[in-house]
Amino acid sequence: MKLHPLAKTSIVLVVLLALTAIAGSPPAVSPAKADSPVNWEVTLLPSNENPPSGSELNGGGSFRATKSGVFTFQISIDNPGGETVIASHLHRGAAGTNGPVVVTLLSGASDSRERIVIAGRGSPSPALDPEQLAREIAENPSLFYINVHTTAHPGGAARGQLGS
Repeated sequence: MKLHPLAKTSIVLVVLLALTAIAGSPPAVSPAKADSPVNWEVTLLPSNENPPSGSELNGGGSFRATKSGVFTFQISIDNPGGETVIASHLHRGAAGTNGPVVVTLLSGASDSRERIVIAGRGSPSPALDPEQLAREIAENPSLFYINVHTTAHPGGAARGQLGS
């Protein structure tokens, strides 16, 4: 089969356009990079609670969220008063306001040591979409806080805002 010279030119142009489109495409984002975590440091103080708790407990730590909604944390607690630590959560709420739990970090605990370190993977509240929550935290971290609950201060002994 003999092709007309114009048909040959058309085929060459189509192939060149296809190659140009492929070469000009941005590189694919690797899944590991697309889900890279965002980290925040927090300082936990009794004076940050609303109202201030009067506890001696304080501490600090880090909170990490991935775009796919995986939440991990590490919190170091100084507990000179020997309060019994029972829970820790990430709450939705700006500084000075109390808000609902969005991620459980620790529950069912009973630890009164002077130095406590908790770390692991947090459990998002079942009613929330973890990916949407991760986006909200990344966009407005100061609207979320971590606090530690004790038997002496069940509403919260010490608190720290993300992004502050």
